[in-house]
Amino acid sequence: MLPYLSAFHHQRHWLSLRSILPLAIALVVCGTAAADAPPASDNARFARPLVVPTVTSSYPSFFVGPSGEYTGFSVELLNAVAHVMDIKIQWTPSSGADLQSKLLSGEGDILPGYTRVPEREKYIDFSVPYLELQGTLFVRKDKNLIQKISDLNGRELVIVSKGSVGEQFVSDNHLDARVVYGDSVQQALMELNDGQHDAVFSSRLTALSVIDHFKLSNIRPLGVPVDGYNIPICFAVRKGDSQLLARLNEGLAILQRTGEFAQIYNKWFGRFEPNRLSFEELVVYIAATLAVVLFITLWALMRQRQLRQRIGRQAEELIESKAILAEAQQFARIGHWQRPLDPNAPVIWSEETYHIFERDPHLPPPPISEAIDCAVGEDRQRWLDVVQRSRKESFDYALDVHIEPKPGVNKIIHVHGRPVRNTRGQPAGFFGTVQDVTEWREAEHGQRESIQLLRAIYDNAPFAMGVFELTDRTITVVSVNPEARRLVGLPAQITPGRSFAELGMPPEQIVFWTELFTRHPTNNAPFKTTLRLAATHRDLAVTLVPLGRASKRPRFCLIAEDITDRVHKDAEIAQSRRLRAVGELVGGIAHEFNNLLTPILLKADALQHEHRQTPLSSELQIIIDAAIRAAEITRRLLTFQRKADRKPEKIRLRTAIESDIELLRHAIDRRIRLDCTIASDLPTLWLPGTDLHQIIVNLLLNARDTLIEKLSREPANSKWIPSIQIEAKALPADAAVPFNRSLIRFPFSGWIRLTVRDNGLGMPPDVLERIFEPFYTTKPVGQGTGLGLATVWHLVTELGGSIDVQSVPGAGTSFNLCLPIRASTETAAIPAASPVPSAAMPGTARILLVDDEDAVSNLVCEILQHHGHQVTMLANGRLAWEKLSAAPGTFDVILLDLNMPGLNGLELARRARDLPFDGLIFVMSGRLSETDRAEFQRLRVDRIIEKPFTLDTFVSALAAFGLARPTPTEPIVETTQIG
Repeated sequence: MLPYLSAFHHQRHWLSLRSILPLAIALVVCGTAAADAPPASDNARFARPLVVPTVTSSYPSFFVGPSGEYTGFSVELLNAVAHVMDIKIQWTPSSGADLQSKLLSGEGDILPGYTRVPEREKYIDFSVPYLELQGTLFVRKDKNLIQKISDLNGRELVIVSKGSVGEQFVSDNHLDARVVYGDSVQQALMELNDGQHDAVFSSRLTALSVIDHFKLSNIRPLGVPVDGYNIPICFAVRKGDSQLLARLNEGLAILQRTGEFAQIYNKWFGRFEPNRLSFEELVVYIAATLAVVLFITLWALMRQRQLRQRIGRQAEELIESKAILAEAQQFARIGHWQRPLDPNAPVIWSEETYHIFERDPHLPPPPISEAIDCAVGEDRQRWLDVVQRSRKESFDYALDVHIEPKPGVNKIIHVHGRPVRNTRGQPAGFFGTVQDVTEWREAEHGQRESIQLLRAIYDNAPFAMGVFELTDRTITVVSVNPEARRLVGLPAQITPGRSFAELGMPPEQIVFWTELFTRHPTNNAPFKTTLRLAATHRDLAVTLVPLGRASKRPRFCLIAEDITDRVHKDAEIAQSRRLRAVGELVGGIAHEFNNLLTPILLKADALQHEHRQTPLSSELQIIIDAAIRAAEITRRLLTFQRKADRKPEKIRLRTAIESDIELLRHAIDRRIRLDCTIASDLPTLWLPGTDLHQIIVNLLLNARDTLIEKLSREPANSKWIPSIQIEAKALPADAAVPFNRSLIRFPFSGWIRLTVRDNGLGMPPDVLERIFEPFYTTKPVGQGTGLGLATVWHLVTELGGSIDVQSVPGAGTSFNLCLPIRASTETAAIPAASPVPSAAMPGTARILLVDDEDAVSNLVCEILQHHGHQVTMLANGRLAWEKLSAAPGTFDVILLDLNMPGLNGLELARRARDLPFDGLIFVMSGRLSETDRAEFQRLRVDRIIEKPFTLDTFVSALAAFGLARPTPTEPIVETTQIG
């Protein structure tokens, strides 16, 4: 090989023609092997940089230059070989003692400038020697103690490395020298120059270069080079690495043929050798050249055949790639375009671009102005402005545009463009993409509206909603709506993550809610119950919905409704049903009873007139009074089932009350003070007058009776003054809730609240609960019927009003009646709707996306980012494994393909689970065997998404694990409103 020969030439080692023939044959064999070896592009191994460990201070072979880069003869030679053979090199620093161990352990791939000795050939393969240097002894000048080889006995001799020809030299000459091993020739010679050693065994050429470069003046060679101790310098690789060895040999041959080896050699060593050729050197050179020419010829033939095959395969791959690209663009609804500045160069539109703009692919691409004219409204000018700015200022642009490519067809497209420059950095044109995003934008719009609707419902729902966490019986607030803050008693401003205790809630409230959260079922099913909040005396309907765990803490959604009014309404309805049942019963009896009383009263009255002057008249009066009393009772009973049409009329409340007070003035004890404070300008009422009078009279008589009873119990010297207070005022329509709105037979605008208050005996709670029951009375037998207040309740509710009672035992009772006010014919203005608050985005997941298909991974990344996730994209399984194994906790989800370079999806999932990685693992693949599926199932892969998949299928898979934001269509809890 010519590097070998050139080295011999410079060392004046003459070769005969017989010695060059085996070398030529070896070169031919090496060339054939290199030609048969797979090309670099076909071998995945050479896609990565080859690691080259080397020492950093071994001049002139390898050392660090002034600017920090690796340089030297061997460095430049290996870099030149790597360049012509398309090999990537990565230089790494190392000590001389570790070079061989790094090569054998796999930490390194090539050792440059390594001496070939028989011992090393057992476990290392060597390239053809590119230098064969002659060993020489170098000694110090100052003492001049060593004149011949035998003078080394008892002296200190430095040998650069173990196993080298230096050890063989010591052994063959039976020297009794103190052998010291150095890291490099440079260090050994510099120490020799300083007087630290007696002699150094090194190659002559290397030592002369070091002495010259570092100006070492205290060193001289001991005679001529030592015969028989030549040092072959080669590239070393691991045993059996034939492909790499063939590439290195092929590269050396190319460098020799092109003369680049001679240039590198002369740069570093040319000044130390005369450049003269003898006849024998010329013969050797010619023979070697012929051998190399033979090798190159054979290599060229083989290479040409491989290139033809490769070009054929690449043509097929190009056709297939174009078909795949077209299919991918059709699937993703994205096309590309290219518009050069050169007017003679063609404008390029992909087939999908034609499809998006609804144009015939057989026609040439239209001008950019014609495409922009498809835009609708303001988007046309916006698109035109950004294109013009991009041309002037040379920047990338991206925007959404509404277009109408043909009448009746409307689309939303995402346009992206960027300037293109040639190899000289000059503007050459523009390139861009256009994507039909109509369905996605409409879906995004619908999703935003749904989120806004849910937020509006959440913030304005009439029931309390909130999310809470429970940790060791401590309730932490995550989120609550305004109604929940009011119902639970939380402050208006809440910082999420605070506990009930930190928010200042009373201890009894904290105990109440903690007990509720801790007694829910453990089967993750919603838990519903009704309870009474003792602190506020409110009745609640509560639903607890488990939401899983967040950071190992259980979360719950609390849905609570204040049903106090409903409970009261239900009680009123139950009472009404009882009253109606009683009414149905007593109504029939009272009707028949009236039939019996009529003839009794008529006959008794006739007899009284007939016997007016007789004692029988007084007896008949007893019968008449009893019948009249019975008739009054019957009249009250019939109130529960009155069938007559009671016509409403306009009534002034103050006038009606004054009339009833005047009517009862003689029936009310004069010790009782009557106070009536009713304004004369109150709105008029629209209801039957007899009903209103009956209501007022019954309430006044009820107050009179309790005051009379209390008067009988008061001591003579008591300063208590019995009184009845009558008050009334107008209220807005939302100030009261009618018992049954359907009973109000006219449009109403508000209420008149009538209050009849006494300071009598009052009522305990057990009596207060039953005062409206028919025939219930606390009066002695014969003094009350128990129908007065029952009649009041019946008449008020029939009018569409409501009644409530507050009573304090010993202090008195207040009856509060709300009667509807008839509205005027004018229609009230409807207030404008308040704006819907915007929705907050959800939390974020950290996703490792591993797929070597850029079109798929980019689209999936957009979908995931659109859902608020952080995505790390990698296209190589081994790189993904290195990133994941370095920090498994960095990711929450792994989304991977099956077939990938470096490491397939199955092995990546297996290694991830062995870490262990406890997050979600999704597999995207269009080719899965039953064995793969079974293995993925064993590895606890959470979901297999088969390619090709639609956007809906993908989002549904994410939503199943809480990674996409689903939109509910029905309320969580149905409630029924009464009245």
